[in-house]
Amino acid sequence: MPLDVFDRKIVDVLRVMGASATLDELVRDTGFARSTVIIHLERLMSEGLVLREKKPREGRERPKFLYRLVDVQAPKPPIQPA
Repeated sequence: MPLDVFDRKIVDVLRVMGASATLDELVRDTGFARSTVIIHLERLMSEGLVLREKKPREGRERPKFLYRLVDVQAPKPPIQPA
């Protein structure tokens, strides 16, 4: 999948951050509209380039999600037999 300008900017922001980012942080740091970031995050996740993880909640607030780049350099550990 070729990355368009929006995909590349999101990937660049995640790479520079070096860690997970919330949707609000990605919107702020890319300068894109929230809906644009959501659409492109969905695309990047479907292509296996970005992972979404649930952030632990504090109290009764709505759950938030963290987005991070998939570490393509780290090999997956072998599956252990049960």
